Amino acid sequence: VKILPHSFFEKDELRELLGRFDQEAKLLAQLDHENIVTVYASGQEDDLCWLAMEYLPGGDLGKWISAERRPPLRSTTRWLRQSLAALQFAHQANVLHRDLKPANVIADGDELTRLQIIDFGLAKLVTEEGWTQLTEGQAFVGSPLYLAPEQAGAGETGSPADVYSLAGVGYSL
Repeated sequence: VKILPHSFFEKDELRELLGRFDQEAKLLAQLDHENIVTVYASGQEDDLCWLAMEYLPGGDLGKWISAERRPPLRSTTRWLRQSLAALQFAHQANVLHRDLKPANVIADGDELTRLQIIDFGLAKLVTEEGWTQLTEGQAFVGSPLYLAPEQAGAGETGSPADVYSLAGVGYSL
């Protein structure tokens, strides 16, 4: 369960947060893929925003990297193939993740045989009218270590930016 208490945010930030949570839940509901986390429900209760997602007990790749364990090359390539398949599926559904990093790739167990991409809170959705941005204004979004150079500017980015970020994750592994 992903929970964010309202007390962490100013009133304007809270409005944006609620919109992002709602949009993230809607996006993930459309993305039915074995390597993208399943969201079962979302909502607001008192002063909490929440998403109920599939439980993945293996932890994220960020923890694997910070523990300074080097996975075998075969495992790394399998994980990257799974993540690329998930990205391809999301991109075909006109969804750009925009914040791929090791902490947003979670394993199904200690064996790390199946990975899933999580946290579509900064995603963009392309419509007939163009990209729908889930964050307001020209806010800088993403994690600098994994950010494609074009994402740091004010210009539009596309699916290659997600692939660049995933390449950074692969390099970290």
